[in-house]
Amino acid sequence: MANIQFSSTKGKGKGKLQLNLQSQESSSRVIDRDFGKFEKHTKGIGLKLMQKMGYKIGEGLGSEGSGIVKPIETQLRPARMGLAYKGFKEKTSEVREKETRQSSVDDEGEISFKPVKKEKSNAWKKSAKTKKPKTAYKTADEIINEIGSVPSVQPIKIIDMTGPEAREISSTSQISSQVIPDTSARLPELRHNLRLIVDISKADLEHFTRDRRMQTERTNALRKEMIRITAQVDDETIRIKRLGEVMSIIKDCSRRLTVSLSSNSPSLDFFSESFEKLQTEYSNEFTLYNLDAAVIAIITPVIKQNMIDWDPLEDPNFGLLEFQKWKGLFRTSPPITNVSSDRFNYDSTHKRSSEITMTPYESMMYSVWLPKIRSAINNTWNARDYDPTIKLLESWKPPLLPMFIYDNIIDQLIMPKLTREVDSWNPNTDTQMIHQWLHPWLPLLRERMEPLHLTIRQKFRSSLQRWDPIDKSAFSIIEPWKNVFKPEDMQSLILKAVLPKLTETMKTRLQINPKNQELEVFNCIMIWRDLFPPKVFNQLFEDTFFLKWLDVLYIWLTHNPNYGEIRQWYLFWKSLFPKEMLDSPIIEEQFMKALYMIEESLSLGSETPIRLTHPSQKTEIPEPEQFISQSDESTAYANIDDITFFEIVEEFAQDKNLLFLPTNKTHISGKPLYRMGGTPEGVGGILMYLNDDVMYVKEGQNWTPMGFEEVLEKLENSKRQH
Repeated sequence: MANIQFSSTKGKGKGKLQLNLQSQESSSRVIDRDFGKFEKHTKGIGLKLMQKMGYKIGEGLGSEGSGIVKPIETQLRPARMGLAYKGFKEKTSEVREKETRQSSVDDEGEISFKPVKKEKSNAWKKSAKTKKPKTAYKTADEIINEIGSVPSVQPIKIIDMTGPEAREISSTSQISSQVIPDTSARLPELRHNLRLIVDISKADLEHFTRDRRMQTERTNALRKEMIRITAQVDDETIRIKRLGEVMSIIKDCSRRLTVSLSSNSPSLDFFSESFEKLQTEYSNEFTLYNLDAAVIAIITPVIKQNMIDWDPLEDPNFGLLEFQKWKGLFRTSPPITNVSSDRFNYDSTHKRSSEITMTPYESMMYSVWLPKIRSAINNTWNARDYDPTIKLLESWKPPLLPMFIYDNIIDQLIMPKLTREVDSWNPNTDTQMIHQWLHPWLPLLRERMEPLHLTIRQKFRSSLQRWDPIDKSAFSIIEPWKNVFKPEDMQSLILKAVLPKLTETMKTRLQINPKNQELEVFNCIMIWRDLFPPKVFNQLFEDTFFLKWLDVLYIWLTHNPNYGEIRQWYLFWKSLFPKEMLDSPIIEEQFMKALYMIEESLSLGSETPIRLTHPSQKTEIPEPEQFISQSDESTAYANIDDITFFEIVEEFAQDKNLLFLPTNKTHISGKPLYRMGGTPEGVGGILMYLNDDVMYVKEGQNWTPMGFEEVLEKLENSKRQH
């Protein structure tokens, strides 16, 4: 039986009781014979010292041997193992035996203290979480229903907790007025733990609130996504349905094509109803699935068969109505500017890139429709018969006809034939005016006509060198080009080729004879008035006509004048001048001189032959350059002082009676090429281009700069070789 002893201890403060429990078996000590075996591996100094102090091997430490028998044991934990991992026990076997001995209690009711077995806690582990009770939430409808079922007036139960004991009262006035003692300083640990619990709960509540808000937003997003996907599925269903309807139409067109080709006269009318549906009801699907390829594949065999006997010049509107009706089914590429094209081999303002693929419609027009046009223009068309070709181009103008095909017809078919026709035209022998068959092309060709205009002016100048101003046919040929040539080009032609001829004719062939006046020369000159700058033409009369006219008046006044006849003669000549010329200061001054002479003659009387002043006159006829330098700056004509090197070369060719024509080709530098000499058909002569006021002549594969004398010498050598 265990002995209980109480002993007092001395020390500061109150006395403390020390409880010593000693079992009857405490006298029996455990002997460990193996203790100190490790000493055999050392020199044994520690064991020897302990034995000198009274220690015996196998007994406990201390003078009485009541100490520990075994040394302190250690329990090794496996590497990288945390505390209590997988139930690993940290206590050594010695500690467990000691706890067993201390907690043993015999059957006679002896007092013993057993260690309280604590429940293993895993709260420190990351994976261990306290399972929180599930909170049941009420919906807004449930709360509203509960409130609606409770009576509007209910008795209120009041519990008074202000006193030492809780009690139920019926009114707040019965609440005890005793002062509640301050208990804020009591139980600080409990209060601290409660505050921690409250903070943790608050944090959890905020976390749950955020999580609920995120879940709500995600739910809304998923709902919207579901609506979008549902709408997309519905849209795809509609598309599949409409695609099936489109495929049915295409199959029906294919069946109609077979029937049409089997007949003797296939017609595009078989497909009108189907194409109308594609163009109106299924326009979106037509664009989305590029159904223009299917349409072209259907109509191409019919068009090929119908074009076998088609003459574009006789019937330019063949198939035009159907193409205009279905133009919404034909897709064309937009025109691309400033891009060279080797694939289609044409040169125009709108050019296609070789990398761009033609649309099915463009491919059909290029490979089926265009060859018929090319054959008709090259083989049967007469360049002077402009009407059928112009009708063809006007009927099939873009966007119905692809722009590159339209330009190809003009640049590769129309322009070459017009150029050859203009080159062969002779203004001296040809009975048909060139403007009659060339001017109708102006609205279509526009700036493309410039090379032809250059050739025509060359021929005009060459023809006017042998022209007699009495012949009015030259005016009939040149006058229609007044508003066609550029103002500076027209000015250069008139002042260089026409003005010298008119000046010479006025000077040598115009006769002022009051007795028998001939007006043929005067009228032939006067018809050119509208082609000249007003001031230049008036100055022509001042320096030629009025010199003679005033001189005749002077002679008449100095030789027994009849002033009545002189008056009639004066009014006669004045009536021959149009009002525009009479209003000009130059012409007005000349007639005023005549009036002054008549008045002076009347005042002098018999002394007129001696004292009458002769009208002032210039000693020489001004050159054409003088006319130009004195022309009105406000006119649309450019000044002759601004003559270009091209005009110098052109005038040189005229003086040497050489053809100087454009070849419609360009040098690698981009400069236009010209042919000097040779025939109008382009045979013989030399090729050259102009750059920086220098003529570069082709010699073999090289281009050599030359002067005018060298060019003449090369032309003579070329003639000898031929």
